[in-house]
Amino acid sequence: MDCATLDASFEAVPPAFAGGWFVLSWGRLLTADVFWFVHTSVITHVLTFVKDYFLPLQTIGEK
Repeated sequence: MDCATLDASFEAVPPAFAGGWFVLSWGRLLTADVFWFVHTSVITHVLTFVKDYFLPLQTIGEK
């Protein structure tokens, strides 16, 4: 779907439904924020796990 079609579909929405579009767009933004928060926190946990558990094992093996 190109931008012109999307703009036309937004302009075709009656004023009564404009609030619904607003809520939908905010819902999408919040979903994206939650997704990225969970995504980055999982990556942080994995990196911390690797740093705390695997790197000490590697240094013990070198001694």
